[in-house]
Amino acid sequence: MVAKAYTGAGDDGTTRLITCGEISKDSPRVDAYGDVDELNSFVGLARSKNKNAEIETILDFMQNKIFQLCSDLAAPIEEKIAVRLKRISDAEVMAVEKFTDDLNEKLPEIRNFVIFGNSELSTLLNACRTICRRAERKIVTLAKSERVNPEVLRFTNRLSSLFWVLARYALKVEGKKEMLWNAK
Repeated sequence: MVAKAYTGAGDDGTTRLITCGEISKDSPRVDAYGDVDELNSFVGLARSKNKNAEIETILDFMQNKIFQLCSDLAAPIEEKIAVRLKRISDAEVMAVEKFTDDLNEKLPEIRNFVIFGNSELSTLLNACRTICRRAERKIVTLAKSERVNPEVLRFTNRLSSLFWVLARYALKVEGKKEMLWNAK
């Protein structure tokens, strides 16, 4: 017999965290990792449109680390956790910085905003950036009321920068011109 895909346990508006504690589905913690989960879905969508091996390597890394970020957020820092949980650390932040720096060196310097829209992949990566920024704001809100791994905020901040550079890099790889904002 196949296990059901639903339990009904959340019908009362609560969910269980990694720590097995019940929490309201509208709590700042669930709100934060919900946005991170949404981000991961959009990264998957971007991957489905990508044809470049270098970008694929980065997106694969990102999706795995975003899952790690989600589990870090779902497990309050002060709780004893029965399962071994790998939290976001300086190593993940440094890896994101390296990807960002390496790609940025391959791009021309710009002094204006980029308007994305002439490439599906690039536009999806820019959408990932904005979802990441929203998740970051939710994590800031959570951190005002509960302890959060400080590396989570650093990682999320760097990740949004990587999405921006990656969106620009996708344009270059696809041979498309960057459309710059005309402030006139």
